[in-house]
Amino acid sequence: KNQNDLLKNNQTNNNNDNNIIIEQKNKINNILNNLTEDNYNNILNESFKLIGNKSNEVNSTFNYNNFEILLNNQFTFVEVIVEKSIKENNYTLVSEEGFSNYICSLDWDALSIFLKECGVQKLTVVVYLRRQDEFIASSWKQSVKVGATNLSFEDYVHSRNVDELLHYYSVINKLDEGLNINHQIIVRPFDKNKFFGGSIFCDFCNTIGIDWDERFLTPNSIVNESLSFDAANAMLDIYCFLPIQNHYREIIGLKALELSNKYPDKDIMPFTSEGNKRFLKKYERENECLSKMYFNNQPFFTNKQFRWQTYQKDNKRIKEYKMTFLSMIPIKERIKNV
Repeated sequence: KNQNDLLKNNQTNNNNDNNIIIEQKNKINNILNNLTEDNYNNILNESFKLIGNKSNEVNSTFNYNNFEILLNNQFTFVEVIVEKSIKENNYTLVSEEGFSNYICSLDWDALSIFLKECGVQKLTVVVYLRRQDEFIASSWKQSVKVGATNLSFEDYVHSRNVDELLHYYSVINKLDEGLNINHQIIVRPFDKNKFFGGSIFCDFCNTIGIDWDERFLTPNSIVNESLSFDAANAMLDIYCFLPIQNHYREIIGLKALELSNKYPDKDIMPFTSEGNKRFLKKYERENECLSKMYFNNQPFFTNKQFRWQTYQKDNKRIKEYKMTFLSMIPIKERIKNV
C-alpha cells in the first residue's frame, strides 16, 4: 500500500513538473512569436545588459518580465529555439563550445527522441579535436583565466573528468552508438596547418558543404585571448586569498591578459619533455584509430616543436606578476578571505 501511495505521489509530481514545463514553453513561445529579424539582436543585447547591470530599466520593445522568463528558463529557452528553428527551416546549425564539457554524460536517447519529434531527418555532427597536450594546457589556462579552478597544472592533468574527455576515439564511439537517429559524424583536427583555406571559418564551411566567399566576415582580432603560462601560475598563487566567487578574480584576470599580451609564450608547453611523451603515450593507440577511421590513415595530429617549462617558485616574472596582482586587492579583502 505504501509503495502504491508513493507511486501515485510520484505520478502527481511528474504531472505537475510537466505542466510547469509546458507553461514555461508557452510563455517563451509567446515572446519568440513577437521576434523579427530587426528586434532579435535587440533582445539578446538587452539580455546581456540585464545580466551585467541587474537593472530593471530597459529601453526596448520587450519588457523586463520577458527577459526574466528567458533567463530563468534558459534550458527550456534553448529547447524552444532549436525546435522552432528545425520546424521552420530546411537546415539548422547548433554550435556550442560547452558541448565538450558534458558529451560524456549526455542522455543521447532523450536527445534523439527530441530531435525526431522536431522532425529531424538527418543529423550531421562536426567535431574538432585538438592534440591532447595542447587541449589540456589550453583548458587549464582558460579555467584559471575565468577563476574556475584552484588546481595547479599538474593536478589538473590528473583530474579524472578531464582524462575521460581526452580519450577521443572512445568518446566519439559513445556518441555514435548513443545517437538513435540517422546521423553522420565528421571529425576534423583543430590545427591551423590542416585547416581548409588556412582558417577555421573556411574549414568549417567547407566541412558542411558551404562555399566560402567574400560575403562572409571574419573577426579582425583574437576572439578568446590566452593567458601566458607565467600569468596563469601567478594568478593561482593569488587565488589562495580569494574564494571562487569573487569579483577581484575577474579584475586580476583582465590584468593578466594585458601582461600575457606583453610577454606571450605560445610556444611553451607546461610539461617536461619526458613528461609530455608519457602523457601522449596514453592516447597514442586511440589517435591511430582516429587516423584510420576519419583521416585516411594519415597522422591526425602534427608533431610541433615546443619549449618545455614547468612551474618554478623562483621564476622572476611570476614573482613580479604576483606583486602586481596583490596590489590590486585591498588589504581588508585579503584578510577576510585568508
